[in-house]
Amino acid sequence: MHNPACSVLRRSVSFLLFALLLVTAASFAQAQSGRRIPKQPSSTERDPPSQPEPPVQQPTPKESAPRLPILAVKNLQTVGSSIFTDIALGGCLEELKQSTAVEVSSGKDKNRKEASDYAKASKDTYVVLIQLESDTFGTMGGNPRYFYVSYVAFAPGTGKVKTQGHIYQGQSRGPVGVPNPGSTASIEYELRRCGREAADRVLDALNIAPPRRR
Repeated sequence: MHNPACSVLRRSVSFLLFALLLVTAASFAQAQSGRRIPKQPSSTERDPPSQPEPPVQQPTPKESAPRLPILAVKNLQTVGSSIFTDIALGGCLEELKQSTAVEVSSGKDKNRKEASDYAKASKDTYVVLIQLESDTFGTMGGNPRYFYVSYVAFAPGTGKVKTQGHIYQGQSRGPVGVPNPGSTASIEYELRRCGREAADRVLDALNIAPPRRR
């Protein structure tokens, strides 16, 4: 026997299931429509150009103090002492050039008055005069073993003596490698050493530290 109440109940359940399916399908469709596929970068797009790095700032070099001009010359007493005077002057020049505080040059021979006048006429150049003298009585034509170096430095602007003195050859054998006393090689070695010592004394008088000995 057909029961009308059961038929109504079945239709109601069917309707609710159908409505539930519609709601679920609508929710799913809405969720899917909310998703967006991320945009793929175009193959023609390029990375932005990199900014050039600023140039490295180099440290500004400190201005070096001006070097003191020195003119070194010789006074030739006799023709016979020419070679030995050149050796003494060469030693003086070598030592002066080792100092970074001075600018050294050499000029033609001058006597004492000429050297003084040259310094007096200059605004900034000291004049160092190197000459040989002898311990023996008489002329400079004697034994060069007795030669010694005489030096004098004249101040610029006035031509007055800044410093002066004498340096004698050594009489001892000295360190290994130094020629025997009295030989020509020994005399040349000693006169060159005297010239270097004269340069050191001049630098000391100018309040300039002499270069270190090697």
